[in-house]
Amino acid sequence: MEILAGVVSEVVAYTVPTQVGQGGEVATKKQAGFLLDGKPVSFTSNSRAHFSLGDTVVVAGFQMPEGFWAQAFVNVTNGTYGREPSLSGKIYILPAIGFFLFMLYGLFLDKLMRGSAGWALCWLICAAVCGVVAYVGWDGSSKALKLCQDKAKELKAPGR
Repeated sequence: MEILAGVVSEVVAYTVPTQVGQGGEVATKKQAGFLLDGKPVSFTSNSRAHFSLGDTVVVAGFQMPEGFWAQAFVNVTNGTYGREPSLSGKIYILPAIGFFLFMLYGLFLDKLMRGSAGWALCWLICAAVCGVVAYVGWDGSSKALKLCQDKAKELKAPGR
C-alpha cells in the first residue's frame, strides 16, 4: 500500500447507481476523481468526499494503470476523512465462511468419516489460507485510513 500527499486540483465528483432493489429503490455510491500534485486519484465512498481546490490531502491505496486508487483519505486542510465502503466485507465473507467450514471438516468430520490424518491436515491448511485471505482483505480500508491519519499528523506537526 502506498501513501500520497499533496495539493488537490481538478476535482470531479459524481454519483453512480450500484443496484436497484425489488421496490425500485436505487443504492448509490459517490466517486471523486482529482489530481493530487498532478497525479490522477480516484476514491469511492458511501458519502460525499470533501475536497476543494488547493486542499492538502493524504491518500493511501494502490497505483493502478489508470491512476491511483485511494482506499482512504485525510483532508489536512479541513479535517475531514473517509475510507472506501465495506465492499471487502461482502467479498471476503466467502473465504471467512470457507475458513469455518474447512476447520470444522478438518477437525471433526474427516476423522469421523475417513480417519485419515493427511486429509485432515489438507482441510486445515485450506482453512488457514481462507482465514488469511479473509483477514487481510476484510480490513484493508481501515488500515489505509490509519496510515493516512499518521501521515496527516506528520504534516501538521510544528516546524513543517
